Amino acid sequence: MSSTNNYTDKLRRRPGPSQAQQTSKDQTSKGRTSKGRTKKGQAVKRRKTGGGQATDKTERSVTNHRNDSAFLNMPLDILYEMLSRLMPVDLLQLARTNKSLRTLLMSQSSSFKSIWKTVRENASGLGPIPEPFEGISEHRWAYLLFEDRDCVECGECGIEAITLEFKRRLCETCVKKGTCKYQDVKKKFPKFEAQVVDITPWVDAEEACRVRKGDPDQWYWIEDLQSSNERIVNFKAKECSTADLQSKLQDWLTSETAKVAAFHERCAELRGWIEDMSDWLKEEEEATQEQNILEIQRRLLALGHDPIYVQDPFLVALPLVIPRKSLTDDSWNKIAPQLIKRLRDRKQVQVSRERATYAAKLYRRYKKTILPIQTLYLPGERIVTAFPHIKELVDRDAAVEVTDEEWAHAMKALPSLLMDWMYAKRDRLSAMLPAGNYPPNKPMRFFSLDDTPFDLDHARRELMPWFAGPLELAIAVFKEHLGWGERFRTLIGRCFCSIWGEETTRTYAFFPRGSETAASLVKLVGKDPMTTTMAEMDLIQENFYCLDCAVKHGIAQTRVRVYPWRTAVEHARRHDHSPQWGIASALSLGSICEQWGELEGP
Repeated sequence: MSSTNNYTDKLRRRPGPSQAQQTSKDQTSKGRTSKGRTKKGQAVKRRKTGGGQATDKTERSVTNHRNDSAFLNMPLDILYEMLSRLMPVDLLQLARTNKSLRTLLMSQSSSFKSIWKTVRENASGLGPIPEPFEGISEHRWAYLLFEDRDCVECGECGIEAITLEFKRRLCETCVKKGTCKYQDVKKKFPKFEAQVVDITPWVDAEEACRVRKGDPDQWYWIEDLQSSNERIVNFKAKECSTADLQSKLQDWLTSETAKVAAFHERCAELRGWIEDMSDWLKEEEEATQEQNILEIQRRLLALGHDPIYVQDPFLVALPLVIPRKSLTDDSWNKIAPQLIKRLRDRKQVQVSRERATYAAKLYRRYKKTILPIQTLYLPGERIVTAFPHIKELVDRDAAVEVTDEEWAHAMKALPSLLMDWMYAKRDRLSAMLPAGNYPPNKPMRFFSLDDTPFDLDHARRELMPWFAGPLELAIAVFKEHLGWGERFRTLIGRCFCSIWGEETTRTYAFFPRGSETAASLVKLVGKDPMTTTMAEMDLIQENFYCLDCAVKHGIAQTRVRVYPWRTAVEHARRHDHSPQWGIASALSLGSICEQWGELEGP
């Protein structure tokens, strides 16, 4: 395995340093927000497993059966050569696997002490990893850059930002608590040497998680101030007996100030390296993902899967299809069962959708073979495709073909199922009507356009006016709730039948006030409400006016509003009772314009 891929893989196991360090200050500030829970920084005690002798025996037993026992007994020069090809994050993880390896890699007196510098200088990607800051060991530097995600002060987890000037990873709370601005140093620490602010690294207000900027905008880590003060005091104590103390002190302060300036430059360079590393990692990750997608598609095609589903954007976007590490045989064996299942599910959904579309097409073709007026009472396509004998074909395993003979057999059984559906719908909705002496229901059978002209004419004149039984009556008034507040719309007779086949979640109810209004209007034209259909009322050219509204507006009104019978039924919604109606032809109306009639006479 190449060191480049190894380096990339290891950095991606946790949020990379590029996510923790950004040139943008507000991104850095956001990085201080915890993404995990807070731990108290206390050592976790291990549960005792028994006496010391038993524990040692168990450890020896486990060690004797470890697969890496040969690796641990490898000659040190060969082991050093192997480890030098790894990356710092690899060494950190390797040190956690075995106590002997940890001692070998972490001990300052170990012969492997230089291995950390070697792997840092040999790092691939954008070149060597920058050298650690003064006072930070190589392995601690690697841990700080690539793996550490805890606040060094309180132990809060998930902290991404590193305050490079303070050489610490700090949460927002601890940054605010542990810093002091330039103007407050003398107030809070009056005994400190005045030159302490000149030899101590600082950050600006945004890095210090403050809103207001200082003048100068410099914030110091209090512990660093204390350390700098001790250095000045120790220098004075050491050189106090010399005659030129002030001259030496000034030279030393100048040297330390220059070191601080150089340190700030190094911090800026390191931020630039981290930003460049972030871009490089992003490019490497995208390239790896593209290669993984191509390799996964190649393997799926080799297994015989349909290219249409293998190249589906839905599949390509799955997280398990775009892993951050390069695809290997082991990783493929882990994700292959899930991918194959998702492919099958996706194919099943697509094939079922295509079959449902084909079934709807056959249904539309069938509707063209019957009387057009009868299609008004038929269910919608989604309802039909949910019929059990059709749903069985639609939901059949995608690997099993549905033959033309099976589709033909399903369409042959469709008319009887449609009639059963209409009978059930008619009976259920007719039961919502008030009890009355309604005419008997007539059979709901379909008439083919291939029937004789006599049969078709007989069906239109004798059967269709009462096709839905009492639901054809003018007094069959329903209301459909529109889903918000008390709003609803009225549906009369056959108009209601035209929507009963829609697949909807809206609710319907019988509208007594509208039905009583319709009955009054039918009686005004001299017909029986129990036998007069909506179609018959539509043929009557008559207008009506609301007596309740006329009384309300006063007898001096010279205009009266008139309504066709359907609009009059709709008007009943405006009253909290069934209004009284009059027939417009009984009035002396000079003219009727825009539903308003002009009264003649005095």
